[in-house]
Amino acid sequence: MAPKATPERKPKAAPKAKAAPRTKSAPKAKPAPKTDASGKPTRAKRAAKPAMRPVVPQDPAPSSTTRIVVRPPAARRPSEVAKDGDGKATEGVWSRMAIVTSDQIRKGPRAEPDADSGAARSPLMDTLGHSRAALGNVTTRVQDRLRERTRAQHRVAAIKWAKRAAYVAIGVLAVWLILLSPLFALDTAKVETTGFGTVVDPSEVAVAVAAHKGTSLALLNTTHLANEIREVPGVRAVSIEREWPSGLAISLESREPVAAIPDADGGFILVDDEAIQVGHADEAPAVLPVIEVPLGEDHVRVLKSVLGVVDELPVDVSTRVDIIKAKTEDSVTFTLRDGPRVEWGSAEQSALKAKVLEVLLGSGDADDAEVIDVSAPTLPITSKG
Repeated sequence: MAPKATPERKPKAAPKAKAAPRTKSAPKAKPAPKTDASGKPTRAKRAAKPAMRPVVPQDPAPSSTTRIVVRPPAARRPSEVAKDGDGKATEGVWSRMAIVTSDQIRKGPRAEPDADSGAARSPLMDTLGHSRAALGNVTTRVQDRLRERTRAQHRVAAIKWAKRAAYVAIGVLAVWLILLSPLFALDTAKVETTGFGTVVDPSEVAVAVAAHKGTSLALLNTTHLANEIREVPGVRAVSIEREWPSGLAISLESREPVAAIPDADGGFILVDDEAIQVGHADEAPAVLPVIEVPLGEDHVRVLKSVLGVVDELPVDVSTRVDIIKAKTEDSVTFTLRDGPRVEWGSAEQSALKAKVLEVLLGSGDADDAEVIDVSAPTLPITSKG
């Protein structure tokens, strides 16, 4: 096998010579300033201005053109098409048009004599005259439209203010009708009152209502009127409703008497279940028991205890009670008409005591008894003599 050829080596280049170091050059010397004969520095003269060039007249600027289109008000536009009697389409009427330059407008008409009068005539002036007439018609129509628009605006404003005035008038009329007119004034003849009971005087209630006669029903203070009626003797509660346009519906809850108390000045004081005086009578009512208890603030609890017993008695038993006596709260006794004496005791368990007494009276066991003791309701006692 032939030996492999070895590549030839290139000779190394010689090293570059180092550049010589730079040296600073000496500063240039400034030229000495110029001086005059006396030694003062002289100023440099300014360069002479170039000579003014003569103004060369240039061509005048091209004149602009103006297109004036004139169309009579009654003429149709070229786009409009009309039909004659045969149904054929006919062309619209073209407007008159002229092209006018700005020079013509500035210089005015050319001196072209008229064939008839010999005066100067210009197409521009003819066109402008025709345009002026047409524009006069257009201006008249614009003014008419403006006047019509103004009148329409005035009509709208008048209608708006008329509506506002009508609303105000309706409001004032409504206020007058409700507050001041006799239509809604209280009429005492249209006042209905119920619930007088046995002790409430209707005339006193009518006097309290009559004080507000003629007052508008909308302004009537029903709460104040109810308080005035509640001050009438025998009235427990009052309910008032307006009956439009001029009436009232008054419902009373009366204080019914449950007992009569002998009065030191004569007669009997009628009291309700709350020990409130509701009336006065010369004689004790036959259906009411007579209570014999000490009067005064120190014996109020005794009186209320007795009234509590009366309130618990059944109706058929309470109507038979003749006289109720009590010296203390725990010593309540009463006598039945044509019957025995009942020892009740305190007001405690009054409901149970009332049921026991009702059973004894209804069973016949106490027909011959002179005393019935229910102070202990679970162990009632009947005795003779």
